[in-house]
Amino acid sequence: MEQENKDNFLVPTSQFKESGIFEEFASYLLELSPTLFSKLRTGCVHDTTEVTADTSERGRIVELESEAGDTSENNSDEVDQWNEAMKMFFKSGNLSMPFEVFTNILKYPLTLFRKPAKVIYKPSKAYENILAHLIYLEDNGDFEQSDSYSNEMMEKYREKEDFDIVAGVTLRRAQCALYRNDLDTVRRLAREAHELAGRTRFPPVFHAQAFLIMSSVSRYRRKLGETKKYLDLAEQSFESGYSIEEFSHFHELYGSYLDIFLGISPKPDEQVKELALTSFTKMGEVGSQHSKARVNDKKRFYAMIKSARILLDSNSTFGRKQRTVTKHSVHLAAERLGVIKRELLGSVPRGSKIQFQLVESDLYFRQGKFEDAVELLKKSLVEAKEFGFKTEEPKITQRIQEIEHLVDKNINVIEQTLDERAESSNTSYDSETSQNEESDVFSSEYL
Repeated sequence: MEQENKDNFLVPTSQFKESGIFEEFASYLLELSPTLFSKLRTGCVHDTTEVTADTSERGRIVELESEAGDTSENNSDEVDQWNEAMKMFFKSGNLSMPFEVFTNILKYPLTLFRKPAKVIYKPSKAYENILAHLIYLEDNGDFEQSDSYSNEMMEKYREKEDFDIVAGVTLRRAQCALYRNDLDTVRRLAREAHELAGRTRFPPVFHAQAFLIMSSVSRYRRKLGETKKYLDLAEQSFESGYSIEEFSHFHELYGSYLDIFLGISPKPDEQVKELALTSFTKMGEVGSQHSKARVNDKKRFYAMIKSARILLDSNSTFGRKQRTVTKHSVHLAAERLGVIKRELLGSVPRGSKIQFQLVESDLYFRQGKFEDAVELLKKSLVEAKEFGFKTEEPKITQRIQEIEHLVDKNINVIEQTLDERAESSNTSYDSETSQNEESDVFSSEYL
């Protein structure tokens, strides 16, 4: 009898039934992979607290998968039989459980058996240093040096079979090509990175980055339906885990996607505008959690830049030429640019300064300071050509032409009486500039 009680310890079912914790725990166990499931038998419970995944601390989820895999290889038949028995036990609805399982549960808070928290991926020190150097070169327009350095790192770490770095550098090469408006190369490199992701320590993070790169290509080509598909795929990948830097980047790109809709809308859509501003706010908030100044300062900078551009309704010819903005919106945009000037502008790289100058020229335009706007735009055009930021050249040229050919210099500046909320539009946007082209959206086995 004593042995029977030891083998089959009755759980205090009334308490579990009232709280629902037991059902949640059973559901959780049934979702575990066989290798992780087997670890409960030996007292090693799946840690669902927020974890990291780097070279020194790969994260409990990754670590347990490795440990459990080793165990299952050595004793696979026994593990499989035990796993199957446990799954049948929970599926049967029987609220008693083996004594050894229950004693293991008592060692840990029951909150550990709730849905796993997201894993925050942190790169190794070597990866972080390489990443920081490549981003510095790209942001300052040193593209040839960036190409040379990335090729060197790819060769070095491919030999070492460190595919986190190989995939990460491939993604940076894609971003570098995006700055130079070489979209075909961007697509090719994004696909390469997506394939390499399967060999990294945490594939969903690298899959998400590849999807974000592809969303930018689609957005540049004004394929908005395809842009949304890639953003959705990235978001699904981030459900498993994320890096702070890339999750912040996701919010940035989602806000930029919404900004495109604002540009093509015949009337200001307050709902879309607020969603875009919220995305950029989240971008800054997530970025501020990063321990490196190169990330949190940059994300804060671009969150304010892009928010100011939304407020000025300046990201499209239609918005600049056909719509006015309120004095309050202009005031809010000026405040954001003022903060950047005081706190951040002195330390930002060349590319970021050009971006700031573009938005500042938009502010001058809305304030009716047309000569100041044109002068700043011409300065930005020279710098964009000098440093190789080819994606910016057509934008700057178009703005200069618009201002220089204004017939009535009193229009499209500030509307003092416009109630923007009354002008909100219910227009539905499902826009795809090339409806006849076959979609090249690729998916992931990890989704």
